[in-house]
Amino acid sequence: MEKESLDSQSITLSQSQFRTYRIALVCSMLHAVCGVSIWCYNMEGELYFTTSNFKNELDILFSAGGCKERIFSGDRTPDVPVIMNDELGFAWAGEFIEGEEPVGKVLVLIGPAVFWETSVKTLEMRFREKNLAVHIRSMGSRILEHVPVVPLVMMNRYVCMLHYAVTEKTISEKDFVCQSRMPEDLQPGGVQVFAPEKHYLDYENDYASEQILLRNVRDGNLHYREHIQNIRAHAVPENYMTGDPMREARDIFIIFTAKCARAAIEGGLSPKIARRMETEAIRKAEKIRTVSDLSELNHRTYEQYILKVHELNEKGMISKPVQAVCDYVRAHYMEPIRLEDLARAACYSEYYLTRKFRKEMGVKLSDYIRDVRLEYAKIWLVSTRKSIQEISELLQFCSRNYFSRVFREKEGIGPQEFRDRAKVLQK
Repeated sequence: MEKESLDSQSITLSQSQFRTYRIALVCSMLHAVCGVSIWCYNMEGELYFTTSNFKNELDILFSAGGCKERIFSGDRTPDVPVIMNDELGFAWAGEFIEGEEPVGKVLVLIGPAVFWETSVKTLEMRFREKNLAVHIRSMGSRILEHVPVVPLVMMNRYVCMLHYAVTEKTISEKDFVCQSRMPEDLQPGGVQVFAPEKHYLDYENDYASEQILLRNVRDGNLHYREHIQNIRAHAVPENYMTGDPMREARDIFIIFTAKCARAAIEGGLSPKIARRMETEAIRKAEKIRTVSDLSELNHRTYEQYILKVHELNEKGMISKPVQAVCDYVRAHYMEPIRLEDLARAACYSEYYLTRKFRKEMGVKLSDYIRDVRLEYAKIWLVSTRKSIQEISELLQFCSRNYFSRVFREKEGIGPQEFRDRAKVLQK
């Protein structure tokens, strides 16, 4: 009897060790292959270990976002996986497991990740709202580099893998516990696409930045690099999240290339040429196997559309000096533009430049500068919550009243009415 008891204990110990090995293996694979960090906390919320290079900073964010308090609060910890979406925009997922003595029960956590791509400026703004330490705020860009964008579909799969490693049982996503940013208590039910509640700055990056990119194509603006240097890659819309990052990247490439083709046509390029370029680019994209190569193709395709429209403009009635002035204005529309700077760009005297520009363009140089700024004003009015005062200042109009007056003269309505009508159309 004694021998049987010892054998039974030996088998139990072996199973426990094997489970620990499975958990460690899954966690290591998620960290090494998927870039998702692993964390382990005791039931007092103290950190045992993590694979993250930002141990202290991300531990602070786990608390600051409200997830740590919610998951450890209550009389009973859930015995199924938990997915959390915090107030900073980060996603965490984990499960409580029974550890070996003397450790006892622990929380194994994976994260943070984001379900949609966010900008450094937006993250820093959220840090300020939570009154986080200055050194955490200053590391916003570095931290964001180490936070992967993980579609919700993939996060669900990671959690299922972790649960199987812990229990050797499969689980359905509908059995997860979800903690959103709004409720304080656990909410059983299906996995939800947590309403991102994106700040309007996120929408600016998605829409206003895209409009600027397409404006560069429409104008054949060779100074486009000065406009896009601070624009991050577009996030993948939720309805395009397939769980296949390469397929998602191709879909976004195809959509953006089609928009560039249309912008080039509006800029005067032959529809036949624009569509041929679009078809060739999409065929190349379908053969590419890495996201980095697809990103390079996206840049080349975008640049080719701009060059084609620019070449078309040069072949027209506009001389190179006047085209240089147009390019300068579009590159510096948010800065004070002096006539002497334009004359230098055209290599003409100021007097001769103003006469030549009006003759070729059919409009006074000052009016052309005003019209370019008004075009960007319309983009900002539609896609941002910037006040009319802010827009007038950013676009170098001397006052809000002057901006409103010239806007009305050009568009037939004032900037506020223009914004209100756009909102009605969007609805």
